[in-house]
Amino acid sequence: MNKTNISHLAKLSQLKISDKELSKYNKQLEETINYFKNLKELDTNKIKPSHHVLPIKNIYFEDGILNKRKLFKKNLLKYTKLGKNGSFITNKILEKWKF
Repeated sequence: MNKTNISHLAKLSQLKISDKELSKYNKQLEETINYFKNLKELDTNKIKPSHHVLPIKNIYFEDGILNKRKLFKKNLLKYTKLGKNGSFITNKILEKWKF
């Protein structure tokens, strides 16, 4: 991670950050990435994969209960100017980064 990458992420996120913040976030992200590199050294062969770190069960609605908060893609797409073939169009945000 370097300051160029941090500036790029800020621009994509539409955030204005100062040079002081740029240095601060660069250091923090480097520490975070190094932490994850350390995790690669752990022996996880006997650990079962999980989808969630907490034992959450049935976070969905009970059968028969109407979900009034459900969002339908067709309804959302009618409010965007950037839609094509049933999908949202966004700016490219990820490139191949080497950590």
